[in-house]
Amino acid sequence: MGGRHVLAVPDVMTGLTAAGHLTVASNGTLLYLSEAPSRRHRVVAALDAGAGVLRALPFARRAFQNVSVSPDGRVLAATIYEGGASDIWIGDIARGTLSKVPASDASLDPVWSADGRFVFFGSLRDGRLQVHRARADGSEPPTVVPHDGALSPTAVAPGGAVLVQRIHPERHVDLHILEPDGRVRDWVVTDASEARARISPDGRWAVYQSTKSGRWELYLRPLRGDGPERVVSTAGGTDGCWSADGRSLYYLSGPAVVKVPFDGAQLGTPVPLLRDDDLLLLRSGGGVVLALKRIEEHHPVTTLNLVVNWLEELRAKSPR
Repeated sequence: MGGRHVLAVPDVMTGLTAAGHLTVASNGTLLYLSEAPSRRHRVVAALDAGAGVLRALPFARRAFQNVSVSPDGRVLAATIYEGGASDIWIGDIARGTLSKVPASDASLDPVWSADGRFVFFGSLRDGRLQVHRARADGSEPPTVVPHDGALSPTAVAPGGAVLVQRIHPERHVDLHILEPDGRVRDWVVTDASEARARISPDGRWAVYQSTKSGRWELYLRPLRGDGPERVVSTAGGTDGCWSADGRSLYYLSGPAVVKVPFDGAQLGTPVPLLRDDDLLLLRSGGGVVLALKRIEEHHPVTTLNLVVNWLEELRAKSPR
């Protein structure tokens, strides 16, 4: 589309889809929220399971939306939403430094390959949700992983298969396996929603969350084969992840971080480790369990902007 662009409304708050928080009445009155970047800022913290505390890492407060920990526990991949764009960043956990993955805009859900060389993520760059793969060192631009359907990765198995989520138009979510040859197989497909599967360090098991009980609970099942499904959580659960030796699971139950022993055959009794009302998610890798903590976003917005006769103002600005 050609022609001159006109700034219609400055500093409108946008969501993760870049949609503006505004509405226009039939009489031309505009109502909108002003952009407030600090509301999206979050703290990246590491879990000290023995002490039952979270310790903030040296990353600057930014609009972290998701994090994923490398298999050696030294590096994270994160989605950061800034300036109306959602990009993938690679961060040194010890130093708190970040570098952006080239050409990774409109992206979400980064996860690591089992060898730590690649980061897989979902991207809407081409107009539909597709799985992309990028070298973690940034030496090559991301490439599309061939597949059919709108998919986003949730975990990568040692052999290269990718557990993916398929989000349906009615917001229903299913889990599938994207094989290295591009075939997509059903993994957990039900009338409920299943999401956020995480594969055990030995590649044998996967924990995932489902609404089949009427609320989010965590379940455990073999990654391959038809072994029995087990219920992990007892009072609601999301964001399941693994210890480095695969003998413990961590998850969120409301504001609580919970640990469950697992000996490879039986699940133990869930043990609450800490409670924090600002927790948003848990992710683990290489013995490191990370959490995102919100700072301001749970506080209510107290100011709305009202512009009377805005359509007349817009017409006056428009080129004739």
